[in-house]
Amino acid sequence: MLGDIINASSIGKIGIIIPWDDKAFNAFERIKNYLDFIKTVKKTSYGPKNLLMIPKTRLKKFLENFITENP
Repeated sequence: MLGDIINASSIGKIGIIIPWDDKAFNAFERIKNYLDFIKTVKKTSYGPKNLLMIPKTRLKKFLENFITENP
């Protein structure tokens, strides 16, 4: 998961992660928060400021609404 965060954040202008369930979302969020914390205490770290995490259910709902409204 740490590698997923770093890769997603490093490769593009916006790193997008879509966790497969709530447990994974929480794990990704804890890792991101930890990386942010390390940065705030002036330790050598990687701060993924361009990372966007979207729960799978929210993305699905967004896409369904978008398709419905834009046939």
